[in-house]
Amino acid sequence: MLEDNGGKTGYTIPEVAEILNCSSKTVRRYINNGKLISTRLEGKYGDYHLIPEIPSSLVLPKEKTGICEACREERPLVRHHWFDIEGHYYSKEVCRRCNALLIPQNFPGEKEGRKDILPSWEKQLKYIHGLKPVPVLDIMAMLESIIAKLDILIEKQTLH
Repeated sequence: MLEDNGGKTGYTIPEVAEILNCSSKTVRRYINNGKLISTRLEGKYGDYHLIPEIPSSLVLPKEKTGICEACREERPLVRHHWFDIEGHYYSKEVCRRCNALLIPQNFPGEKEGRKDILPSWEKQLKYIHGLKPVPVLDIMAMLESIIAKLDILIEKQTLH
């Protein structure tokens, strides 16, 4: 918190950006559209904004951690919400990874043209559980195979 020569206290734009976890440009937008009130003051190195207080409506709550309802792993959670084909609203707490995967593009044929229409939760879970990561051993075997083929190609090139 900064105090100017006149005894006013407040936050600078970079301080507010750090508190709100956003860019200085976003803070300037908030000032321009009235979400933040600031006083423009003259400083030693030019004008600056002094923001007396930060409205609680702009401060995001701390990230909630828990068990993801999709992958069943403990991770930071977000709210995943969607509508079914009949227009019923649903929501679940899932991790960011699962939320990013549960999008209409991954469920072709459900409903074209609406970005918030998803199939039943059961179908969404089947999709998440159907994504199996490639085991590290399989990747190592593939790399060894590629290296062996490259060695053969290099050998053929040196013989010619």
